[in-house]
Amino acid sequence: MFEHKQCMLLLARFLKGQYQVNEELSLEIMNTAKAIRNMIIKYYITRDKEILTKIMLKIPGLIENESRYVQSILNAIR
Repeated sequence: MFEHKQCMLLLARFLKGQYQVNEELSLEIMNTAKAIRNMIIKYYITRDKEILTKIMLKIPGLIENESRYVQSILNAIR
């Protein structure tokens, strides 16, 4: 998931030169995905179920930001 978000950031940087695309939102999405990835690794090491709860709380915000970001890309290239 994190690697996909890195690719999306690269796409945002490319499109920023051509269109009005919000690179900051893409960076925020990538950082959230990275945090979730790190939390998953920590969970596998510690087996602390509280970490799973924290992950589940981050996912809806990630989905919402990604939806807004994709919509902004579509609006920019139309």
